[in-house]
Amino acid sequence: MALVKCKECGAKVSNTAKACPKCGAPDFIESVQKNSSRIVKYGGAFVAVVILGSAMVGTMTRQEDPNSNIARATAESIRTISRDPDSVKIEKMLITPDGSTKCVQYQAKNGFGGTNREFVVIFKGGVSKDLSEWASFCPGSLTDYAAHAQ
Repeated sequence: MALVKCKECGAKVSNTAKACPKCGAPDFIESVQKNSSRIVKYGGAFVAVVILGSAMVGTMTRQEDPNSNIARATAESIRTISRDPDSVKIEKMLITPDGSTKCVQYQAKNGFGGTNREFVVIFKGGVSKDLSEWASFCPGSLTDYAAHAQ
């Protein structure tokens, strides 16, 4: 048996009593919060701050290459004009650093159900399927964005 303080009148009452003998309060025991250990209290806060901070730093430092968006838009354009858009598979997509020229090699189904391998060069002056244009506008040193186009 322990003596506790009545939350209504402040009298000392046995913790086994059904009501406070002084004021008659039936719910007289003060709710006692368990004291969490400092490790749990401050450790949990520290972990939360570290997780939030690393998420913010990751968001601020991750900058997407603008050519990734160009690659997705170019691939979508090719799919739009294809006979079977679901059959288009981009094999290679070379884009100049300024995004002005796109060289795309892809496979797509033709009207007879077969698969053709095509290439196209898209540049400021227009669009070409001429192999000589590919040779002049699409050096192998350009970055391949095929993975971004899928």
